[in-house]
Amino acid sequence: MLGFRSILHQQQRSLSYVSNARLLQKLKEDNSFCEEQLNYGHFLLYSKGKPLLSNATSMKKDEQLSPLWLGAKESTELLNNPLENCVVLGVTENGVPQYALNIGSETT
Repeated sequence: MLGFRSILHQQQRSLSYVSNARLLQKLKEDNSFCEEQLNYGHFLLYSKGKPLLSNATSMKKDEQLSPLWLGAKESTELLNNPLENCVVLGVTENGVPQYALNIGSETT
């Protein structure tokens, strides 16, 4: 069986359900592994409990809103230490970790 590190960097193959579940569990339980994988993850930005949306203009007159996902480099530029403000959401079919990144403080 391939190690998690080699699975994460093979973008051409999709993970099986079991491999995906194991990788997600490892991300949830192992803080050092999770921190290491921040460099390869995608980040869903949210503020005050709601995801940030971006306009995805299509060829039609319709404008569709879609969640704003950033790569690791962009998220690090936005926040110095994204680890303190993020949680694991899941893993894509290709083994890319997905995180939710809080960019605003909650106000009550």
